[in-house]
Amino acid sequence: MEFRVITKEEFDMYWELRLHGLREHPELFSGSYEEFVNRPLTEVMEIFPNDDHHFVLGAFDEQNMLMGIAGFRQEKGLKMKHKASIWGVYVNPDSQGGGVGRQLIQAMIDKASTISGLEQLLLTVVADNEKAKSLYKSIGFKEFGTEPHSLKIGNGYVDEEHMVLFL
Repeated sequence: MEFRVITKEEFDMYWELRLHGLREHPELFSGSYEEFVNRPLTEVMEIFPNDDHHFVLGAFDEQNMLMGIAGFRQEKGLKMKHKASIWGVYVNPDSQGGGVGRQLIQAMIDKASTISGLEQLLLTVVADNEKAKSLYKSIGFKEFGTEPHSLKIGNGYVDEEHMVLFL
């Protein structure tokens, strides 16, 4: 398995997997399938992250198929640039259960650890997603709060846990 920053040339693979996650698991993401599916690709490509402080890391198999994704966004402000967020973590259902998610997050931590001045990684996870929370905790993330009704899906709400890892 290879972990690398997804390039604009690999955008189609990323976008297909991102939309799949949004469609099949709307409760796991703050973005919605309905918001993104009809956006012109040229518009999405313009904001596609691709520098040392804002990128998407991909997990690729031996045939160069994208198995998982995780976004990274470092804060820019003088008082905030010691922090970064991991977002949009998703592993293709065919690849789940084989350690891809764990390796992808570890690769993200390894990459983040090389960024000068970066001290902590933040993420949010759906409060009742015990599998994901267990994974993050086993890697070293700690919960520091719950946001009730963080997401509204139809007439229902989803709470999210906030987690941090100090590098």
